[in-house]
Amino acid sequence: MNFAGLGAPNLALGASELIGSRGRRGGRVGASELIGAAEASGQITPSQASQLREEIYGRNAMLVQEREWTKSREYILPFTFLAVGSGLSATLSSSPQWPFRPYRVVVPSSIAPSVLINSINVGQQPAFAADGAVSAEGFSEVAWGTHICLDSASPGINITVTVTNTSAAPLDIRLMMLGDAARD
Repeated sequence: MNFAGLGAPNLALGASELIGSRGRRGGRVGASELIGAAEASGQITPSQASQLREEIYGRNAMLVQEREWTKSREYILPFTFLAVGSGLSATLSSSPQWPFRPYRVVVPSSIAPSVLINSINVGQQPAFAADGAVSAEGFSEVAWGTHICLDSASPGINITVTVTNTSAAPLDIRLMMLGDAARD
């Protein structure tokens, strides 16, 4: 979409590298941020911005409008399941006290070779794009490039990790998620 008809010939909306791309910490950049940025920089007037928003809504399109938390910091969400038998699976569950958005899973490298991660869910939302298990070694504290962007969990929504012990002996499985939490 070109905004030339609204008096903003240099502003283009819809480029895949802009709309829906990942912003800082994995947040999505949406049309509202671009329209708001154009409005703030004086490229379009408030009435033109309003007109653009109405046009997007009129097409039954989604207008992503994310707002930053006012008070946010990084937190650790612990998960523990003691004595998971050899060859057995267990579901580790944790429920954050504040809105929490995980961006990293950390499994101690001392147990990672003996653990498969079968699934990670935030509420009912799976983090895996397809069924299957992955080695926990990809999530050890020494692994790099492990930043993931999971859905946010509100208080009362469980975050679950299903694991399998592949070792020959029972194993205490402890892992953690790092993420941003909003607090008042």
